Amino acid sequence: MKLESEKEELEARIVRLQHIMAQNKFEHNARRKELEKKLEEEQCLHRETERKKRAIEREVKASMAQFEYIKRHLTNVMVELAEARAKNTVFDSLMPIPKRLHIFPSQPTQGAKLARKLYEEHKASLSFLLNNEKWQPVEVPAQLQEAVDAIVRRDSFAADENSRTESTPKSLRVAGEEFLAVGAVLLLVKTMSTFSAYAELYHFLTPHLHSRLVDLLQFYDFRVRSLLLGAEARKCAGLRIITVRHLALGLRSLQLIRRLIPSFHSRFLSLMDSKDDPDPIIQYSLEQVQMNFGVHCISISSRLVSILTFAFGYRLRYWQPEPPVPSATFRSRVCI
Repeated sequence: MKLESEKEELEARIVRLQHIMAQNKFEHNARRKELEKKLEEEQCLHRETERKKRAIEREVKASMAQFEYIKRHLTNVMVELAEARAKNTVFDSLMPIPKRLHIFPSQPTQGAKLARKLYEEHKASLSFLLNNEKWQPVEVPAQLQEAVDAIVRRDSFAADENSRTESTPKSLRVAGEEFLAVGAVLLLVKTMSTFSAYAELYHFLTPHLHSRLVDLLQFYDFRVRSLLLGAEARKCAGLRIITVRHLALGLRSLQLIRRLIPSFHSRFLSLMDSKDDPDPIIQYSLEQVQMNFGVHCISISSRLVSILTFAFGYRLRYWQPEPPVPSATFRSRVCI
């Protein structure tokens, strides 16, 4: 009897355990399905997020490509505009007669402000043109050539009237010497002429204009060296490499300004009264700039010589002479 009761009790416990197990299994399955459903929802949400992310990335990429295209287009337009101005319109008023200014010798501070304003405006234009300079020869306007002739003739070493013959379209003649010119150096010559025109009309501005002209020439010298010797033109103007042609044009631009500095120096000194500038250092500032230009011309020349020496040496190393020696081309171009 006791065994039967224990058996029934065990069976009842087994039934209860089975019921609990079934209930736990049901709850486990329900929980698993719920988790699977949440996981699927999260995966769907993740896929949707990834899809939206890829769509946004495509839109951003397309927008960036469009922005870069517009940027390149605007840069090209600005460069073309700058080159066009350098070739034509920027020299339309090469030797402008400044407007009558309400400035008197008793107001030297206004003179300094005017000189600073002229300097900042011309420096901004020159900086823009230098940063976008492709270092290619441009045509020299006849008005610029006439202005240079007039400036040089007033100096002691000026060429005679015979030097006023027409120059070639892409060269500037200074006392009989031809200079291939780029847009930036022509703009600098125009600026120097403008400063000289102001100094002639308003003598009390001469010390301020002289000082600003020195700063502008130093800026040009520094930027030319940075763009060519420092290879910044590859980034600023988009040049693939700095070629021998670019270096040669940069060298000639420095030589051109160096050749004109004495003429402007003499003109400014003739317009300057001793009472306007008691500091004698100003008399040697342009001379120092001219010396710096000469030193940097030597630096560019040395770079040119090293490049050409390497190129010729490399070519000659693998050159195999073939009869006739020397060849007809060699005899016609080299042999005398």
